[in-house]
Amino acid sequence: MPIWRLTPIDLKDRNWDASTHRGEVVVRAPTERIARSAASLCFAIATRVVPGEKLKFTPWRHADLVKAERIESGKWSEDGPISILDPEGHDEELESVNFED
Repeated sequence: MPIWRLTPIDLKDRNWDASTHRGEVVVRAPTERIARSAASLCFAIATRVVPGEKLKFTPWRHADLVKAERIESGKWSEDGPISILDPEGHDEELESVNFED
């Protein structure tokens, strides 16, 4: 399964308030879309609704806020389930998710 690096582009964008993590993320996933979805599921947080302002959304699914690139590295194995490989410790959030492309 491919390894994807998701890199934030513009951390000043207000939608980063809807994420608990603002650094690079490495994901093992079959497609870019699923890699973005996995990051979104793991790092999304609710934000306060302010009357008259647009709702904030998790940035991980949006190409204008997060660059996605497939990487080939011996550091992480391509064998295994869909996982957040870096930062570590987020696999529990994905164990019961059924990703469909």
